[in-house]
Amino acid sequence: MKKIIICILIFTIGIFKINAQNSENNRIITSVSFEKEKIILNNVNCYNYIREGNEFKILDLNQKELIIGKVEKNSNDEFECVVTFVGINKQFSNKKMIGRNGIIFGLVNNNVIEKNFEFNIEKLNKFIEEFNELK
Repeated sequence: MKKIIICILIFTIGIFKINAQNSENNRIITSVSFEKEKIILNNVNCYNYIREGNEFKILDLNQKELIIGKVEKNSNDEFECVVTFVGINKQFSNKKMIGRNGIIFGLVNNNVIEKNFEFNIEKLNKFIEEFNELK
């Protein structure tokens, strides 16, 4: 009986490990880094970043606005961020995705950003629908 339980545990752990590796392998963007005025994905400078006070903009390399955001403290003294996805004119907020880094990691983790670094509009709408906390 003990051997059966051990075998089941090993098998279960193996399945979880395989599933975790598969989700990592399916990610379009596998490398993310940030510089003061740049966002680098897959070791390619793909977006420009401008921050003025509490407001920020993410632009493509032709200076076209993609995301406009603002970070503020709410009445509970917690940071919150509201962004507008300019191309589809939709606002978004999620307490787990604050500022440039939070938004980019959220988009990357949900494969919204494609290999050519453009947003997949269908996936972006699904992302907003699933994670948006604005009422």
